[in-house]
Amino acid sequence: MPSTTTTDYAASDTNRQKLLLSSRAWETLATDQINLRRTNTNLSKVSSVERGIHGRRSGHIDHSRHGGPGNQDSEESSDEEDDDEEEDQLLERTRQDQTDLPSEYWQIQRLVKYLKGGNPTATVIALSSIRDFNLSIEICQLAIRDVGGLEVLVNLLETDDIDCKIGSLYILKEISINPTIRRNIADLGGLQTMVKLLDEPEKDLKCLAAETIAHVAKFKRARRVVRQNGGIKRLVSLLENATISGHGSNSHASQNENAKNIEVVRAGALALWSLSRSNLNKYAMQRAGVIPLLAKLLKSSNDNMLIPVGGIIEECATDV
Repeated sequence: MPSTTTTDYAASDTNRQKLLLSSRAWETLATDQINLRRTNTNLSKVSSVERGIHGRRSGHIDHSRHGGPGNQDSEESSDEEDDDEEEDQLLERTRQDQTDLPSEYWQIQRLVKYLKGGNPTATVIALSSIRDFNLSIEICQLAIRDVGGLEVLVNLLETDDIDCKIGSLYILKEISINPTIRRNIADLGGLQTMVKLLDEPEKDLKCLAAETIAHVAKFKRARRVVRQNGGIKRLVSLLENATISGHGSNSHASQNENAKNIEVVRAGALALWSLSRSNLNKYAMQRAGVIPLLAKLLKSSNDNMLIPVGGIIEECATDV
Protein backbone atom coordinates (compact mmCIF):
# COMPACT_ATOMS: atom_id res chain seq x y z
CA MET A 1 0.00 0.00 0.00
CA PRO A 2 1.52 3.35 -1.04
CA SER A 3 2.39 5.80 1.71
CA THR A 4 0.94 9.30 1.91
CA THR A 5 3.51 12.07 2.05
CA THR A 6 3.37 15.59 3.40
CA THR A 7 3.49 16.94 -0.14
CA ASP A 8 0.32 15.06 -1.06
CA TYR A 9 -1.54 16.50 1.96
CA ALA A 10 -0.44 20.00 1.01
CA ALA A 11 -1.61 19.51 -2.58
CA SER A 12 -4.99 18.26 -1.48
CA ASP A 13 -5.41 21.22 0.93
CA THR A 14 -4.58 23.59 -1.87
CA ASN A 15 -7.20 22.03 -4.15
CA ARG A 16 -9.87 22.22 -1.42
CA GLN A 17 -9.11 25.88 -0.88
CA LYS A 18 -9.41 26.62 -4.60
CA LEU A 19 -12.76 24.82 -4.77
CA LEU A 20 -13.98 26.70 -1.70
CA LEU A 21 -12.92 30.04 -3.15
CA SER A 22 -14.53 29.26 -6.49
CA SER A 23 -17.83 28.25 -4.85
CA ARG A 24 -17.83 31.44 -2.78
CA ALA A 25 -17.10 33.43 -5.92
CA TRP A 26 -20.11 31.90 -7.68
CA GLU A 27 -22.35 32.61 -4.69
CA THR A 28 -21.11 36.20 -4.59
CA LEU A 29 -21.67 36.53 -8.31
CA ALA A 30 -25.24 35.17 -8.07
CA THR A 31 -26.01 37.47 -5.16
CA ASP A 32 -24.62 40.44 -7.05
CA GLN A 33 -26.78 39.58 -10.08
CA ILE A 34 -29.93 39.40 -7.94
CA ASN A 35 -29.11 42.71 -6.30
CA LEU A 36 -28.44 44.20 -9.71
CA ARG A 37 -31.86 43.12 -10.97
CA ARG A 38 -33.55 44.61 -7.91
CA THR A 39 -31.67 47.84 -8.38
CA ASN A 40 -32.69 48.05 -12.06
CA THR A 41 -36.32 47.38 -11.14
CA ASN A 42 -36.31 50.12 -8.52
CA LEU A 43 -34.65 52.52 -10.92
CA SER A 44 -37.26 51.80 -13.59
CA LYS A 45 -40.05 52.44 -11.08
CA VAL A 46 -38.48 55.70 -9.99
CA SER A 47 -38.00 56.78 -13.60
CA SER A 48 -41.63 56.00 -14.45
CA VAL A 49 -42.80 58.04 -11.47
CA GLU A 50 -40.52 60.88 -12.50
CA ARG A 51 -41.89 60.74 -16.06
CA GLY A 52 -45.44 60.89 -14.68
CA ILE A 53 -44.55 63.92 -12.57
CA HIS A 54 -42.82 65.45 -15.55
CA GLY A 55 -45.89 64.84 -17.71
CA ARG A 56 -48.20 66.48 -15.19
CA ARG A 57 -45.88 69.48 -14.89
CA SER A 58 -45.20 69.75 -18.60
CA GLY A 59 -47.74 72.52 -18.93
CA HIS A 60 -45.52 74.81 -16.82
CA ILE A 61 -42.25 74.13 -18.65
CA ASP A 62 -40.67 76.84 -20.70
CA HIS A 63 -41.50 76.31 -24.40
CA SER A 64 -38.05 77.50 -25.41
CA ARG A 65 -36.60 74.20 -24.17
CA HIS A 66 -38.73 72.10 -26.48
CA GLY A 67 -36.58 72.38 -29.53
CA GLY A 68 -34.28 69.37 -29.05
CA PRO A 69 -35.16 65.78 -30.01
CA GLY A 70 -34.87 64.64 -26.41
CA ASN A 71 -37.49 67.14 -25.36
CA GLN A 72 -39.80 65.99 -28.18
CA ASP A 73 -39.55 62.41 -26.94
CA SER A 74 -40.42 63.52 -23.42
CA GLU A 75 -43.43 65.44 -24.80
CA GLU A 76 -44.67 62.38 -26.71
CA SER A 77 -44.25 60.15 -23.68
CA SER A 78 -46.07 62.64 -21.46
CA ASP A 79 -48.92 62.91 -24.00
CA GLU A 80 -49.23 59.14 -24.13
CA GLU A 81 -49.32 58.96 -20.35
CA ASP A 82 -51.99 61.68 -20.23
CA ASP A 83 -54.07 59.73 -22.76
CA ASP A 84 -53.67 56.58 -20.71
CA GLU A 85 -54.76 58.43 -17.59
CA GLU A 86 -57.85 59.79 -19.37
CA GLU A 87 -58.77 56.32 -20.64
CA ASP A 88 -58.35 54.87 -17.18
CA GLN A 89 -60.55 57.59 -15.72
CA LEU A 90 -63.19 56.97 -18.39
CA LEU A 91 -63.17 53.23 -17.74
CA GLU A 92 -63.42 53.85 -14.02
CA ARG A 93 -66.40 56.14 -14.50
CA THR A 94 -68.04 53.54 -16.74
CA ARG A 95 -67.51 50.86 -14.12
CA GLN A 96 -69.00 53.13 -11.48
CA ASP A 97 -72.00 53.91 -13.69
CA GLN A 98 -72.55 50.21 -14.36
CA THR A 99 -72.30 49.33 -10.72
CA ASP A 100 -74.83 52.05 -9.89
CA LEU A 101 -77.44 50.45 -12.18
CA PRO A 102 -80.05 48.38 -10.36
CA SER A 103 -80.41 44.64 -10.86
CA GLU A 104 -83.67 45.15 -12.81
CA TYR A 105 -81.69 46.77 -15.62
CA TRP A 106 -79.58 43.66 -16.20
CA GLN A 107 -82.48 41.26 -15.69
CA ILE A 108 -84.56 43.00 -18.35
CA GLN A 109 -81.66 43.01 -20.78
CA ARG A 110 -81.21 39.26 -20.33
CA LEU A 111 -84.92 38.73 -21.00
CA VAL A 112 -84.79 40.89 -24.13
CA LYS A 113 -82.03 38.66 -25.47
CA TYR A 114 -84.44 35.72 -25.26
CA LEU A 115 -86.83 37.65 -27.50
CA LYS A 116 -84.19 37.59 -30.22
CA GLY A 117 -83.94 33.81 -30.16
CA GLY A 118 -86.95 33.22 -32.39
CA ASN A 119 -88.51 30.48 -30.24
CA PRO A 120 -92.24 31.31 -29.87
CA THR A 121 -92.55 29.68 -26.45
CA ALA A 122 -89.47 31.42 -25.07
CA THR A 123 -90.66 34.69 -26.60
CA VAL A 124 -94.05 34.53 -24.85
CA ILE A 125 -92.41 33.63 -21.53
CA ALA A 126 -89.88 36.47 -21.87
CA LEU A 127 -92.65 38.96 -22.72
CA SER A 128 -94.65 37.88 -19.68
CA SER A 129 -91.58 38.19 -17.48
CA ILE A 130 -90.81 41.69 -18.75
CA ARG A 131 -94.39 42.74 -18.05
CA ASP A 132 -93.89 41.83 -14.39
CA PHE A 133 -91.42 44.70 -14.01
CA ASN A 134 -92.49 48.25 -13.26
CA LEU A 135 -92.15 49.57 -16.81
CA SER A 136 -93.15 53.08 -15.76
CA ILE A 137 -89.67 53.49 -14.24
CA GLU A 138 -87.21 55.11 -16.62
CA ILE A 139 -84.37 52.68 -15.88
CA CYS A 140 -86.55 49.76 -17.02
CA GLN A 141 -87.50 51.63 -20.17
CA LEU A 142 -83.87 52.39 -20.96
CA ALA A 143 -82.89 48.79 -20.31
CA ILE A 144 -85.17 47.68 -23.14
CA ARG A 145 -83.99 50.41 -25.48
CA ASP A 146 -80.26 50.06 -24.80
CA VAL A 147 -80.14 46.39 -25.70
CA GLY A 148 -82.13 46.83 -28.94
CA GLY A 149 -85.45 45.68 -27.53
CA LEU A 150 -87.58 48.30 -29.28
CA GLU A 151 -86.79 46.94 -32.72
CA VAL A 152 -87.58 43.42 -31.55
CA LEU A 153 -90.90 44.49 -30.03
CA VAL A 154 -91.93 46.34 -33.19
CA ASN A 155 -91.03 43.32 -35.32
CA LEU A 156 -93.13 41.07 -33.10
CA LEU A 157 -96.20 43.11 -34.06
CA GLU A 158 -95.98 41.59 -37.55
CA THR A 159 -95.97 37.97 -36.41
CA ASP A 160 -98.95 35.62 -36.65
CA ASP A 161 -98.93 34.81 -32.94
CA ILE A 162 -101.64 36.75 -31.12
CA ASP A 163 -99.99 36.28 -27.73
CA CYS A 164 -96.71 37.74 -29.02
CA LYS A 165 -98.55 40.73 -30.46
CA ILE A 166 -100.48 41.39 -27.26
CA GLY A 167 -97.39 41.02 -25.07
CA SER A 168 -95.34 43.29 -27.30
CA LEU A 169 -98.07 45.94 -27.45
CA TYR A 170 -98.50 45.92 -23.70
CA ILE A 171 -94.80 46.62 -23.20
CA LEU A 172 -94.73 49.29 -25.91
CA LYS A 173 -97.77 50.95 -24.38
CA GLU A 174 -96.12 51.17 -20.97
CA ILE A 175 -92.69 52.39 -22.09
CA SER A 176 -94.02 54.84 -24.71
CA ILE A 177 -94.73 57.35 -21.97
CA ASN A 178 -91.03 58.18 -22.35
CA PRO A 179 -90.68 60.99 -24.96
CA THR A 180 -87.45 59.59 -26.38
CA ILE A 181 -88.89 56.10 -26.77
CA ARG A 182 -91.94 57.54 -28.54
CA ARG A 183 -89.71 58.93 -31.24
CA ASN A 184 -87.73 55.73 -31.44
CA ILE A 185 -90.91 53.73 -32.01
CA ALA A 186 -91.98 56.13 -34.74
CA ASP A 187 -88.55 55.90 -36.38
CA LEU A 188 -88.81 52.09 -36.44
CA GLY A 189 -92.15 52.21 -38.29
CA GLY A 190 -94.16 51.04 -35.31
CA LEU A 191 -97.06 53.40 -35.91
CA GLN A 192 -97.78 52.00 -39.38
CA THR A 193 -98.00 48.50 -37.96
CA MET A 194 -100.22 49.60 -35.06
CA VAL A 195 -102.64 51.28 -37.46
CA LYS A 196 -102.98 47.98 -39.35
CA LEU A 197 -103.68 46.15 -36.10
CA LEU A 198 -106.80 48.27 -35.62
CA ASP A 199 -108.46 46.05 -38.26
CA GLU A 200 -107.82 42.86 -36.28
CA PRO A 201 -110.91 41.06 -34.91
CA GLU A 202 -109.30 40.52 -31.50
CA LYS A 203 -110.60 43.31 -29.26
CA ASP A 204 -107.74 43.16 -26.78
CA LEU A 205 -105.33 43.65 -29.66
CA LYS A 206 -107.24 46.63 -31.02
CA CYS A 207 -107.50 48.16 -27.58
CA LEU A 208 -103.76 47.92 -26.90
CA ALA A 209 -102.91 49.22 -30.37
CA ALA A 210 -105.14 52.28 -29.90
CA GLU A 211 -103.72 53.01 -26.45
CA THR A 212 -100.16 52.76 -27.73
CA ILE A 213 -100.99 55.10 -30.59
CA ALA A 214 -102.41 57.53 -28.02
CA HIS A 215 -99.07 57.53 -26.20
CA VAL A 216 -96.82 57.73 -29.25
CA ALA A 217 -98.83 60.39 -31.12
CA LYS A 218 -97.74 63.16 -28.79
CA PHE A 219 -95.57 64.93 -31.37
CA LYS A 220 -96.33 66.35 -34.80
CA ARG A 221 -94.58 63.82 -37.02
CA ALA A 222 -96.27 60.88 -35.31
CA ARG A 223 -99.72 62.45 -35.73
CA ARG A 224 -99.02 63.00 -39.40
CA VAL A 225 -97.93 59.38 -39.89
CA VAL A 226 -101.14 58.08 -38.32
CA ARG A 227 -103.27 60.29 -40.56
CA GLN A 228 -101.38 59.43 -43.74
CA ASN A 229 -101.76 55.71 -43.07
CA GLY A 230 -105.54 55.83 -42.57
CA GLY A 231 -105.45 55.65 -38.80
CA ILE A 232 -108.11 58.29 -38.15
CA LYS A 233 -110.84 56.47 -40.09
CA ARG A 234 -110.01 53.22 -38.33
CA LEU A 235 -110.10 54.85 -34.89
CA VAL A 236 -113.43 56.52 -35.61
CA SER A 237 -114.83 53.18 -36.75
CA LEU A 238 -113.80 51.72 -33.39
CA LEU A 239 -116.11 54.21 -31.71
CA GLU A 240 -118.96 53.41 -34.07
CA ASN A 241 -118.75 49.63 -33.95
CA ALA A 242 -118.27 49.47 -30.20
CA THR A 243 -121.18 51.84 -29.59
CA ILE A 244 -123.54 49.80 -31.75
CA SER A 245 -122.49 46.46 -30.31
CA GLY A 246 -122.62 47.73 -26.77
CA HIS A 247 -126.40 47.26 -26.51
CA GLY A 248 -127.75 43.82 -25.74
CA SER A 249 -129.10 41.53 -23.04
CA ASN A 250 -128.07 41.61 -19.42
CA SER A 251 -126.47 38.13 -19.38
CA HIS A 252 -123.04 37.58 -17.89
CA ALA A 253 -121.49 36.97 -21.32
CA SER A 254 -122.99 40.12 -22.77
CA GLN A 255 -121.79 42.14 -19.80
CA ASN A 256 -118.24 40.95 -20.35
CA GLU A 257 -118.56 41.72 -24.02
CA ASN A 258 -119.93 45.16 -23.24
CA ALA A 259 -117.02 45.82 -20.88
CA LYS A 260 -114.57 44.96 -23.66
CA ASN A 261 -116.44 47.23 -26.04
CA ILE A 262 -116.22 50.09 -23.57
CA GLU A 263 -112.46 49.56 -23.26
CA VAL A 264 -112.12 49.63 -27.05
CA VAL A 265 -114.12 52.87 -27.22
CA ARG A 266 -112.04 54.44 -24.46
CA ALA A 267 -108.78 53.45 -26.18
CA GLY A 268 -109.98 54.80 -29.52
CA ALA A 269 -111.07 58.05 -27.87
CA LEU A 270 -107.65 58.41 -26.20
CA ALA A 271 -105.91 58.01 -29.55
CA LEU A 272 -108.22 60.52 -31.25
CA TRP A 273 -107.66 62.94 -28.40
CA SER A 274 -103.91 62.87 -29.03
CA LEU A 275 -104.43 63.20 -32.77
CA SER A 276 -106.90 66.10 -32.43
CA ARG A 277 -104.08 68.50 -31.58
CA SER A 278 -103.42 68.82 -35.32
CA ASN A 279 -105.77 70.94 -37.43
CA LEU A 280 -105.52 68.57 -40.39
CA ASN A 281 -106.44 65.69 -38.15
CA LYS A 282 -109.44 67.62 -36.85
CA TYR A 283 -110.74 68.02 -40.39
CA ALA A 284 -110.12 64.35 -41.10
CA MET A 285 -111.97 63.32 -37.93
CA GLN A 286 -114.96 65.49 -38.85
CA ARG A 287 -115.06 64.02 -42.35
CA ALA A 288 -114.98 60.53 -40.82
CA GLY A 289 -118.14 61.34 -38.83
CA VAL A 290 -116.74 61.59 -35.31
CA ILE A 291 -119.09 64.38 -34.11
CA PRO A 292 -122.33 62.31 -33.89
CA LEU A 293 -120.46 59.48 -32.19
CA LEU A 294 -119.03 61.84 -29.59
CA ALA A 295 -122.54 63.17 -28.89
CA LYS A 296 -123.71 59.61 -28.15
CA LEU A 297 -120.70 58.85 -25.97
CA LEU A 298 -121.39 61.90 -23.82
CA LYS A 299 -124.40 60.02 -22.43
CA SER A 300 -122.15 57.35 -20.98
CA SER A 301 -121.81 56.99 -17.23
CA ASN A 302 -118.21 55.78 -17.49
CA ASP A 303 -115.92 58.55 -16.30
CA ASN A 304 -112.86 56.96 -17.92
CA MET A 305 -114.59 57.29 -21.28
CA LEU A 306 -115.99 60.77 -20.73
CA ILE A 307 -112.55 62.29 -20.08
CA PRO A 308 -111.08 61.57 -23.56
CA VAL A 309 -114.41 62.28 -25.25
CA GLY A 310 -114.55 65.69 -23.60
CA GLY A 311 -110.93 66.29 -24.58
CA ILE A 312 -111.69 65.58 -28.25
CA ILE A 313 -114.66 67.94 -28.22
CA GLU A 314 -112.57 70.66 -26.63
CA GLU A 315 -109.80 70.29 -29.21
CA CYS A 316 -112.21 70.20 -32.14
CA ALA A 317 -114.00 73.32 -30.90
CA THR A 318 -110.82 75.38 -31.26
CA ASP A 319 -109.03 76.56 -34.41
CA VAL A 320 -111.51 74.93 -36.76
